[in-house]
Amino acid sequence: NDGFPPSCCNTEDRMPVEKTRATNIILFCFRCVPLFIRKLVFKSLLMLCYHASAKHRLIALHNLRCAFPEKDMEELIRIAKGVYRNLAITMAEFFSMPYITRENLHEWLELEGLEHFEAGIAQGKGLLTIIAHFGNWELMPVTTPFFLKPAYIVYRPLDSPLIDNMVEYVRTINGNEMVMKGGSGKRIMELLKENHPIAILSDQNVAAPEGVFVDFFGRPACTGVGLAVLALRSGAPVLPMFMARQKSGKYKFILKPLVEISRTGDYEKDLLENTQRFTKVVEDVVREYPDQWFWIHQRWKTKKWQTVMEEVMGQCVRISTKRPKTAPVISQRAIHPRGFFIEAFLHNPSNSSKKHDLKLSAARCGESSILKEQYRSAFAHLPRSKPRGMRSLPNSTDLKDEHDEKSKLLLASVGSSLLSSQKRGIMRRLRNCSSIATVAYP
Repeated sequence: NDGFPPSCCNTEDRMPVEKTRATNIILFCFRCVPLFIRKLVFKSLLMLCYHASAKHRLIALHNLRCAFPEKDMEELIRIAKGVYRNLAITMAEFFSMPYITRENLHEWLELEGLEHFEAGIAQGKGLLTIIAHFGNWELMPVTTPFFLKPAYIVYRPLDSPLIDNMVEYVRTINGNEMVMKGGSGKRIMELLKENHPIAILSDQNVAAPEGVFVDFFGRPACTGVGLAVLALRSGAPVLPMFMARQKSGKYKFILKPLVEISRTGDYEKDLLENTQRFTKVVEDVVREYPDQWFWIHQRWKTKKWQTVMEEVMGQCVRISTKRPKTAPVISQRAIHPRGFFIEAFLHNPSNSSKKHDLKLSAARCGESSILKEQYRSAFAHLPRSKPRGMRSLPNSTDLKDEHDEKSKLLLASVGSSLLSSQKRGIMRRLRNCSSIATVAYP
């Protein structure tokens, strides 16, 4: 008796993704190298990457510093190096996964919380799972069919066809099937009705239109709402699953209690609340094993203020393509808490072959309550000289104070005439916007 329950269904009738010749050669060659040597080699390579790639090292340290402000820098560096070691071990073990069987499964992991899976699948509505880039996440799809049930894995194809084929083959070798992300909602709903588990990675940054901002380690993180949408529409239970590496080298396959789904009748509120609950589950397990999560990922890359700019760009492009060159300017005004507004708009130049110029300006709103120094401190990064291609704004005389003439420096063209660093600096100034209104000039 290996201590694992029998699988819920037969997987022999499910065929894995067909592997290419290159995949077959790579898996065979790495399999010929003993696992402990593979781990040693990959650890050496990844530690070299840690020291050589300042960009990813600083991303990891910055994320850790913001997530754990109470920890000193020495501990944060230790965790960051642990992240690279965890990734190295995952990569080394990947080439042994096709050879995991029911007989040697006990050498790899131990199971915790099986009753939560049984309670979820017993409801007969399918099962949605919360999975993160945590521990050895690639070990889960290989081992779960042995004692749970083969799953349908929602995925986005990798950029490299070679790596993509290799990963798909390993994930489907024991009966799982892949469901391509994007436009797959209808099929997933049908699979849930047939009581199948659906595996979805839920810890990645997404663009603002695709998600909502929820708290993750004390910072707003844009998180996809797909899992919450499926849970609300299907009524399927949501089960968190994590593969945590232990000090012994074996893994603990953790099945946490089912997440309670909020259904208040307010759809948008429920989406936000449920996404927050799912994210909180990931945060809790990462806090327990901080060196096993993928801190190199820019989880907080999408900012709230970017939703303002994306809305502006989308509206302006649609209108300028349907109207002549003299089309009115579409403006986005954001009222700043201190009393002035920041204005971002897209101007259609006389030469339609040129790209649209995104411009920013700042002007007083009401009484002269904002001093010239405050303008300068907010936009100190702007060039002192007039950039090439810069245009004047209509109603720019809103700067009524005579001393505010120098504030015309606030007007700049964010086009090819400015550096990308200057563009980012301008966008950062929209962070403190509190209320938004769209205005079309006549």
